[in-house]
Amino acid sequence: MILSPVRRTAAAASVLTLSLALTACGSDDTDTQTPESSPSATPGPTDEAGETGETGGGPVLSEDELTSALLTAEDLPGGYVIDPDDEEEDSTAFEGSCLEVIGDLTDRPEFEADSEVEQAFTLEGDAGQSGVKNQVESYADSQQIMDAIELFADALTDCTSATGTDEDGFEYDLQVQFDQTVSLTGVDQQVRVAVRGTLSTEGLELPVDVGFNVARIGNNLITVNTLDIGEVGDGIVASTDVVAQVSVDRLAEVTG
Repeated sequence: MILSPVRRTAAAASVLTLSLALTACGSDDTDTQTPESSPSATPGPTDEAGETGETGGGPVLSEDELTSALLTAEDLPGGYVIDPDDEEEDSTAFEGSCLEVIGDLTDRPEFEADSEVEQAFTLEGDAGQSGVKNQVESYADSQQIMDAIELFADALTDCTSATGTDEDGFEYDLQVQFDQTVSLTGVDQQVRVAVRGTLSTEGLELPVDVGFNVARIGNNLITVNTLDIGEVGDGIVASTDVVAQVSVDRLAEVTG
């Protein structure tokens, strides 16, 4: 069994997932902000009475509304459970590479949602690990999402590969691809990212496959991140579009 080193290497792959996540941001104190208190809220035009009108194409959804659009373990192939160790942590794992640059984008105000929820799942085998992370967010202004996606796409245009050794001694050799083809039904905008390569430690080299699907519906955003490292059944990355469509359909039910 190689489960122990796989788990260690999977920890590095989780950092990769966080580094590339388009919407891994929000308040440290709470998952939900009101548009009035959020620094990302964009005031609308002022009418003749001096009152500010709404912009953005829809109201900011509540946390409960967003939660109803999240994936559940039942939506995934057998064996996935809620990841008890899913936490976002600051890291310099890819310091000096384009992956670090992309990760730094999430500190920009364009990436700060007014309301957000997330859920993560994991599946472990004797020779690998798979994971799924789903975020659903709502913004006061849909233009804010479009600005964030433009920044993300611009950064990815020049990020096609990354090699090196991270702060924990894991060697990585990764290829990055992205496109903005709309493959999901019922979305206004989409970005798809694929990261493939190897992670190595202590003489052990494992394949890593990461998928990202970012979809905008009006002033709301869905992100589905998938991860396969080592060998675990058929892998989940190949089904990124399938599971993302489930979350998209649920959000469409909320937004009407």
